[in-house]
Amino acid sequence: MSTPPAPCVTLSYKRLPNDKDVLLDFYPPMTSGDPPIKKVPAVVFFITGNRRFFFPTWLQKRVNSLGYAFISADHQLLPGTGHDMLNDVRDLFKYIAENHFTYRKTTFEIDPEKIVVAGGCSGGFLAQLAAVHITSPKPKGVLALYAMGGDFFVSDNDLTSLVDPNHLKTFLPPFPEGFPAPTSDVPPTFDPTTGFVTEPRMALTSLSLQLGIWLDYYTGEFKPSLSKTLRDALDARVPYLTIRDLIPERHRSLFPTFLVNASWPPTLLVHGTADTAVPILSSRRMNILLKNAGVDVQLIEVEGKEHLFDIEQNADVEFAGVFDKVEEFLKTCMQK
Repeated sequence: MSTPPAPCVTLSYKRLPNDKDVLLDFYPPMTSGDPPIKKVPAVVFFITGNRRFFFPTWLQKRVNSLGYAFISADHQLLPGTGHDMLNDVRDLFKYIAENHFTYRKTTFEIDPEKIVVAGGCSGGFLAQLAAVHITSPKPKGVLALYAMGGDFFVSDNDLTSLVDPNHLKTFLPPFPEGFPAPTSDVPPTFDPTTGFVTEPRMALTSLSLQLGIWLDYYTGEFKPSLSKTLRDALDARVPYLTIRDLIPERHRSLFPTFLVNASWPPTLLVHGTADTAVPILSSRRMNILLKNAGVDVQLIEVEGKEHLFDIEQNADVEFAGVFDKVEEFLKTCMQK
């Protein structure tokens, strides 16, 4: 397990069938006074692969300084399905509603009426799932950093040379060693030459995108391949609205773009224009969908910046203006 970036409490919010825990880290807010239990707002942040890697220290520090708790949560990884991930989102919010959090001698209760859900990359996509499926009460806002999910039905990701399929054979259909056991937390490892992620569970997202089969993993529809069905339909110029009907009804709740309406919480999208991992088209498309539904939404485009730009060295200085806007968004959401 990696070292936490700041003092925190680590807790299990659920246990998988193979007895693996799915963990969260609770970062306490900076507060004054000493009541027996402090009721505080919270930002719930999803990180894919390891909740302490690709960690937005800048956000955690700003959130805690506002007097809010910051909760960084793991979730199940591919080849787990979107249904598994959605269950994680629901179970996490249930855990938060039913439990207090004690740090040293102070106990905190999360105010269910003052939660902003957030995430980066696929974690930002889980934040969008929470916007749809967490309803009692709904999150006060959604912060999505370079998030997937704005439009899965395109083929513009230039990922053809990132991952060698031979390194992940056991994670590819027909799964020669059996379907991999579920897990939510893996140690990040990288190729020293290319800098690309080599840990199989973390590399699998990139590989499935470059092979054009990510939607098969996400829905569990390998035979027949849902990705191929949709790709053939797009090649045949089937109208976009018809694409939804080609997805089995049991999976449609996994696609936030199909579920956007005026009840969606206020949303801030942040994305680099030069992102090659998740092209900015994803956030631009979501921005349009939300605006058309009458949702309070803003898209901040960070010119010329790649994926994970906000955790680069000196990001606090270079992107201070962007981070200030994020902080103002959070304060506005919590005051409503």
